[in-house]
Amino acid sequence: EGSLGISANAHATGASSAVANAAIATFSPGFGGTGIWQVASQQGTGNALAAISNTGTLHIGASAVAIATSGSASANAFVRHGIVQTANANSGTASANITNAAGGTIGITAFAHAHGSSGTAQASASISSAGISQNASGPVANANLTNAGTINIHATAMATGTTSFNTANAAIHNGIVQNARGTTSAAANLTNAAGGVISIVAHGSANGANANAGSVSTLGFGSTGALVSGGIVQNATASTGSAA
Repeated sequence: EGSLGISANAHATGASSAVANAAIATFSPGFGGTGIWQVASQQGTGNALAAISNTGTLHIGASAVAIATSGSASANAFVRHGIVQTANANSGTASANITNAAGGTIGITAFAHAHGSSGTAQASASISSAGISQNASGPVANANLTNAGTINIHATAMATGTTSFNTANAAIHNGIVQNARGTTSAAANLTNAAGGVISIVAHGSANGANANAGSVSTLGFGSTGALVSGGIVQNATASTGSAA
């Protein structure tokens, strides 16, 4: 059992103000801003396989903490993609597989905490594209996720203070996405075995004299303080055969 951690952490402490921004994200083309990105491409004959097998701890996260001792604080944590798998086969089977064994833990998290002792506190946390994305394309295409352990996909925002306006926004846009596009066969399979736990949670909390956990418009997902848009999304398409 091993452990793998991929993290972006920011911590700021100031008197009149504090700002902390942490992100697993870029603005480059393609799958910019991905904790783990696997691509398997078979151009001739044979199969394509992108696979992750976890028996220990795998964590991908962004954490931002901002503390202002006498002013305003802002903390923002952003994960674009946690895990992306892409398998493309020209003539064989394309498979994107994730296995999380019993006792294994996969965590994809965005955490933001802002504290303004006498000023405004603003915290936002988001997983914006997908916590886990599996994509398979070929004559036979399979996207498989088997869980017997724990998978946590969490966005948490906390804004605390005593005298001013505090706002906390948390959002997850697609917790788990499986896309299988085949010719003769396509399957998107998620198996949560006995004892397995899959938790997809967005949580926003704010306190103080004026507290607001009711707007995530800055994240582009609407007007609620804590939002999960697409917890588990499965798509299987076969042009001539079966899809499941």
